[in-house]
Amino acid sequence: MNVLSNCRLGTQNAEGLKEYFFPLAAGYWRVYNSPEESFWCCTGTGAEEFAKFTDTIFFHRGSDVYVNQFIASTLDWKEEGLLIDQITQFPQEQGSTLKIKTSRPAARTIHIRIPAWTTDAAQVKINGRILEAIADPGSYLAIRRVWQDGDTISISLPMELRQEALPGDDSVAAVLYGPMVLAADLGPGPAEGPSKVIHSGDTSPAKIPSPDPLPKSNAPRSAKPDQWLQTESKSELRFKLAGDANQVLMPLYRIRDQRYAAYWQMDAPKEKS
Repeated sequence: MNVLSNCRLGTQNAEGLKEYFFPLAAGYWRVYNSPEESFWCCTGTGAEEFAKFTDTIFFHRGSDVYVNQFIASTLDWKEEGLLIDQITQFPQEQGSTLKIKTSRPAARTIHIRIPAWTTDAAQVKINGRILEAIADPGSYLAIRRVWQDGDTISISLPMELRQEALPGDDSVAAVLYGPMVLAADLGPGPAEGPSKVIHSGDTSPAKIPSPDPLPKSNAPRSAKPDQWLQTESKSELRFKLAGDANQVLMPLYRIRDQRYAAYWQMDAPKEKS
């Protein structure tokens, strides 16, 4: 889900145009191919991979089912007489619901992925009843029973703010909410023209400016992200820098025409006297 949320979503715009690469230096913006004058390897493979996202939602091993991604979808396994409706608005909804439809009730194991990014408050219910046991984050919860038509699995996957330091430099960090990298909105980028849509074989716009300085968190490296960021709305995924209502953050995949920054400059630790 991290790769899907942060690397692939957002690399295709509303017109179906694709990005060749995704710059992460501060102050840059998304740049796309043109409909006719530019065609990169990512133009073709990008279209293909968006069509193949469904391949990773459900897996099976024998008669076992693995629920791997939390995406509104339907598994229709005709050979097993099993249909699973997954109902969710993830990531706006912190969880998912699975509705079982079966013409042949049978004992089988359904494995639910419990992501590494969720909290200890993760919870699974069967027909409204809370399971006493839950798998560790980063593993699968195996539920074996005779599944009946109409059974429901409710999955709660709470998210929290967390941060990951840049390898080799812990003074620079990205901040995440659940699986999603949050980007700082640095204002509008080019709305149109060759800096936004490339009409040649080049893979980046000509004469792009130097990167901006990283936005500053004004927090020590040891600070937890909820000490310098505020969650304005969990369901709408809106965040802001504490003490600065003008500095808003959003999931990286929602960045469209804005300039953005995916990394923050943390304050250096105080030197010991």
